[in-house]
Amino acid sequence: MSIIHIILFGWLTIIKSAANALSNDCNVKSIDGECHAPTTTNDQSNTNNIDYLIVGAGGGGIQTALLLQKYGHSVQILEKQQSAGSFWTKYPRFQELISVNKRVSNETQIMRYDWHSMLETPISMWDISQDYFPSGLDFHNYMNRVVKEANIDIQYGFEVASFDTKQPCVNLVNDTTICAKYRVFVATGLQEKDERYLEAIGGVRYSEVTKDMAVGKRVCILGNGNAGMEVAQNIYQLADRVFVMGKHPVRVSAVTKYTGDVRVKFLQSK
Repeated sequence: MSIIHIILFGWLTIIKSAANALSNDCNVKSIDGECHAPTTTNDQSNTNNIDYLIVGAGGGGIQTALLLQKYGHSVQILEKQQSAGSFWTKYPRFQELISVNKRVSNETQIMRYDWHSMLETPISMWDISQDYFPSGLDFHNYMNRVVKEANIDIQYGFEVASFDTKQPCVNLVNDTTICAKYRVFVATGLQEKDERYLEAIGGVRYSEVTKDMAVGKRVCILGNGNAGMEVAQNIYQLADRVFVMGKHPVRVSAVTKYTGDVRVKFLQSK
């Protein structure tokens, strides 16, 4: 039996500022190479002229930047890849989102039928794609359009190695330390857990799933979230049977899309 294992984790961490003591020295430079604030009493990094730093230019990072900019705060995003939302160039695994992209005339129901457009920006997902189920690449392009139109400051190629838990500072892999005046928001998005035991039972990680693996097989999908439903939708015609197992009971016995019915049996794990 092939087992497709889906684990989605995302978090937003906020690192607060500690009190600074006055000093005439500047032992760490900010991004623009200048010292904008005094050093601290424990000889840690100084802050620069940015109110908030955000680690990660994904959906959480960009949306946080939009909201902070709305209220007049200066924001800078540190992103290790070369574009915003790079995650969506590889995911969903089969590149078709299962969340809808529909334009309606009723202003009070717009967000109910539009699951992709960000807040505090006039640009909607509809401006990029009119597909009811757009692709991951469509969403990637949408995010980068938002970044450009909102003039969000993103520093690409900046990989964070660790965080200072006492000050709003991040340490990069090149031994550079960058600080904000007030906060650091960590919006690194999805992380895969190290589940080595899956290999012993023939398990396959979500990031490695292909349609060919399911041909003629009885497939058990661990997780009944978006990723699990996406995999089920794309393999049910190829597999002998598809079972979806989740931690919590669900009220439906099948998932219906415009392409047809996905006949999957839901099992509640103990």
